[in-house]
Amino acid sequence: MWVAGRTAGIKPISINSESDFDDSQVDIPVLYTLFNEVEREELLKDLVINLSKNLGDVGMALSMLGWTMANVYSDIIFDKYRAFPFLFLWGRHGKGKTNITKWLLALFGMEENGYTTLPQLKSGVGFSRKVSYYASLPVAIDEIRADRETTEFYGTFRSWYNRIGRTMGTKENFGVRTQEVKSNFIFTGQDTFTDNALRSRCIPLKIPISNRDLEDSYRWIEANLSELSSIGFHWILESSSINTNELLKHIDLLDKTLIYSGCETRTAKNWAIIGVFGKLLALKYFPKFDFDSWLKEAAKTDTSDQEADDNVLQFFRIVEGLQIGESSKLTSDHI
Repeated sequence: MWVAGRTAGIKPISINSESDFDDSQVDIPVLYTLFNEVEREELLKDLVINLSKNLGDVGMALSMLGWTMANVYSDIIFDKYRAFPFLFLWGRHGKGKTNITKWLLALFGMEENGYTTLPQLKSGVGFSRKVSYYASLPVAIDEIRADRETTEFYGTFRSWYNRIGRTMGTKENFGVRTQEVKSNFIFTGQDTFTDNALRSRCIPLKIPISNRDLEDSYRWIEANLSELSSIGFHWILESSSINTNELLKHIDLLDKTLIYSGCETRTAKNWAIIGVFGKLLALKYFPKFDFDSWLKEAAKTDTSDQEADDNVLQFFRIVEGLQIGESSKLTSDHI
């Protein structure tokens, strides 16, 4: 950032060991700042409209952008609730999940630096340094599957929800240091998490199959991709004039409303956090859309799906238990 007109500035140091100090393009997100406030508002309006058309679901588009907008306030939210929800985009192969994920990352200039796939995580050490570096910014892990490779990371993912970092030994003396977790996470894949505790930390949005505009809206978003970070810049500027205490009160109120409607406690909190921001966008760009009803129904469906998954998992645990021993206790009657 410039500190004296354009004569002196401060620049973060790259964490890429192969980059030169003067290379400003390596792993440092850049926000597009050439638009004025009116132009930024117009771009955001067009994005909300085009993403809604692309998904064929206004509520889902508002929820995705609400989660992305919440990143600006994630530290304030985390300080109160000690958690920040994951966004989980899932669905059938070839439905544009990766593109949508990168569009959301592009709102903060993170479409390249913030994106990785599960096979690239390996031990996760390198990526854990990234999530300590990109404070209050979104990062994404793609290609989540219901397989062993994914389940090995379940414990790590759960800890990220509460921003619990890795503890490492120091070379200098008999001591330790903790590598903090400061980023916010998008997960993408064909399957949802099979671990209930981890799944309950997510806002799961299943990408629709039908009633989508995959041509005009896609072309518009791709054509404006390099300028989308002006929206993140707009949200950051806007946050300085928002009363954060009032914001947290709105989250608490929506949280209570969702619990009263039958949502599980953690699920209600997660949906309330993104719901407040989704509603702000709805009031401004889709005033006739009943976002409250959409959100309530989505949160209730999430709760019931978790309960159904839990019953299925319990059933198969019992089946597995019946097979332990020298001979299986399952008979044709059980089948």
